[in-house]
Amino acid sequence: MLLVSRDITVEKIIEKDIQDHGLMQIEKNMEQFQILNDQIRNPLQTITLMVTMEEGPYTEEILKQIGIIDDLVKQLDRGWLESSKVRSFLLKHYRHGEFANKE
Repeated sequence: MLLVSRDITVEKIIEKDIQDHGLMQIEKNMEQFQILNDQIRNPLQTITLMVTMEEGPYTEEILKQIGIIDDLVKQLDRGWLESSKVRSFLLKHYRHGEFANKE
């Protein structure tokens, strides 16, 4: 009979650390998404208002470019929603809630 054993304590500690830091990174990303969206949309609304009030030869093109920027911000919103889903999954299935509440 041959018995082989190995201590996996360090590997388990590393795995837990990776899971915890992964959740922290997701939460940090979510916060950055929200801040970035506000920082982009607020000036974008001001530009839109100013362009529509003072219509000129470039109004149509400026509004087109504003639409492109708004679409990019919408993509960030979708990324935020995906991050939120991943975070919820981790909290539900890997019980990271206790960790998240300590921060």
